Amino acid sequence: MNETQPYDFVSDLANRIEGWACIPKLQVERLVGPILAMFLEEIMNVLFKIPANSPDPIRLIAPEWPLKKDGNNSSENIDWLMIQPINKILYFIELKTATDSKDDLQRKTYQELAVRVKDNSAEFLISDIDSIKNGTKKRHKYDKLLELVMPYRNYFKEIYDIRIIYIVPSKLKDGLEEAGVQVFSLKELPECIPGEKQAVWSVLRAAFCAIDVPRLEYGKVRTSDNKGPVSLSKVALEIKARPKMNS
Repeated sequence: MNETQPYDFVSDLANRIEGWACIPKLQVERLVGPILAMFLEEIMNVLFKIPANSPDPIRLIAPEWPLKKDGNNSSENIDWLMIQPINKILYFIELKTATDSKDDLQRKTYQELAVRVKDNSAEFLISDIDSIKNGTKKRHKYDKLLELVMPYRNYFKEIYDIRIIYIVPSKLKDGLEEAGVQVFSLKELPECIPGEKQAVWSVLRAAFCAIDVPRLEYGKVRTSDNKGPVSLSKVALEIKARPKMNS
């Protein structure tokens, strides 16, 4: 009798992300975003060369941070708001997974907010939450947001620097790079991150690279003759043989 192999959730998830990325009208960002968020602190600290033992790492405050629109209490959201409190830097992180999802108006909004922060501090980003909350029936959700930002609230009035970061497919990168905006392609996300998440990250990163460049052979996601995806669990096995980063 053959033994049933244990279910490899991570590899199954990675393969589904890669396969479903080709489905018409499926918004891949909705698949990738929550997964990427689980690794975002480690990713950002590696990208910006901040040591794992730094007293001032880049930290995630919240996803879907609302940015109040002028003239009313409606808002648009940045994918993630992050902070480096001691260095007094905020990070607007925006994820794009479609090569045709360049949004000049959105980027201009972020740049204008960065100028406003430079001139006045970032304190208004929190006070605006109260205004948005007063115009909605879902006040409890904004209370939760204010709860998440509470440990960093006092830093906002001393922050005058916002970094606008885009994570995008390679084909979209050249069209986004300009003054005040820093862009990383999906395949430029680090291969190694510190800590216990490394093996899982390696499998998922291979799927993100496959979304970025469909024929890419990184992690053996696709064969050179383009016959389609193979099991990404091999990546997890290979990573065990690599030296671990210090956590």
